[in-house]
Amino acid sequence: MRDDVLGVLVALDLQDLVLVGHSMGGTVAYLVAQAQPGRIARLVVEDAPPPFPRERPVPARPAGELPFDWVVVPAIVDEVNDPSLRWWKHLPEITAPTLLVGGGPTSHVPQDLLVDVARAVPDCTLDPGDPLRRTRRPRVPARRFRGDRPQLARNRPRRLRACLSQ
Repeated sequence: MRDDVLGVLVALDLQDLVLVGHSMGGTVAYLVAQAQPGRIARLVVEDAPPPFPRERPVPARPAGELPFDWVVVPAIVDEVNDPSLRWWKHLPEITAPTLLVGGGPTSHVPQDLLVDVARAVPDCTLDPGDPLRRTRRPRVPARRFRGDRPQLARNRPRRLRACLSQ
């Protein structure tokens, strides 16, 4: 998945991005930011530490037509179960200011691992997540992550469609 995202970034010559990822997409965002830190201006990851050692069995394929590509499920489970923590050593290579948002006490992600990630990424702010978040002011000023970013060029969606249709 990382290589798919990198392929789109290269094909569209996208630079200076704000990359946002949640859950498995957050893991992909970490990997993209590690592989090509010069392309990423800001990184926002919600409730996704890099894979950590655990034993999660590959589920049985559900019967019938699926709304997603089943082939990726065993591959993702294999990556998630990797006990080597090989990606963790590359966290310091993430150069973009990073906002790491936890899922709070009901998350399936061990929240103590998010603290470890925040320590490893050089410019990382951890928002541990809070069920009352909607009624409180954000703990981290959004402007720090928004910066003075111009709006995306109007032709970018057209360029993306052209790239994906090739």
